[in-house]
Amino acid sequence: MKKDLKPIWLYILIYIGVQLIAGFILGMIYTKDATEVVYKLSGVITFASYLAIVITFLIIYRKQLKERIKKLTKKDIIYIIGASIIVIVVNEIVSRIFIAAGVDMPNQDAVIEAYQNSKVLMGISVALFAPFIEEMVFRYSFSTFIKNDTVFVIVSSLVFGILHGVGIVTILYVGLGVLLAMIYLHTNKNVIASTIAHILNNTFAIITMLILFK
Repeated sequence: MKKDLKPIWLYILIYIGVQLIAGFILGMIYTKDATEVVYKLSGVITFASYLAIVITFLIIYRKQLKERIKKLTKKDIIYIIGASIIVIVVNEIVSRIFIAAGVDMPNQDAVIEAYQNSKVLMGISVALFAPFIEEMVFRYSFSTFIKNDTVFVIVSSLVFGILHGVGIVTILYVGLGVLLAMIYLHTNKNVIASTIAHILNNTFAIITMLILFK
């Protein structure tokens, strides 16, 4: 597997680019209340950013992704589903413990706020787009330049965790990163496998939001 940093810099450039363009356009239209409008449309802007990234990834990596889908066996599917259940249960238990302890969870709070402003678009962004993008960046791309599996799991999970929140909450996301990295490695570095597990985990989170914020 050759070194491939494209997912990382494409993610950064496209995400920031769409955010800046959207902010500039809205700022020109709503000169007085631009900040408030951007806040209210945060879910729409995030969706647009993620959609642009997903389309770009699918265009660049369509052949590789098709090959990885074909390589998934029935055993892999069973393993992914079983591992996903473990990921969901562990993530949910730790999340509940943190919430009960009053731990600040900025990433989750931001998602909830954006979700309340745009339920459908944020639901799609969190449940489908984010898992695919993050697996391409943190699992696929990181594994191309970190050859040692142990170092890969540690580094990719730490970066994944820190970018989702700094503090005690980092432990939650680092743990999720470790589990996803293990699924990725167990399926012979198949990014589709870890993406499916990530999608199942995030979909469960969205269903929980649907129940809590009807």
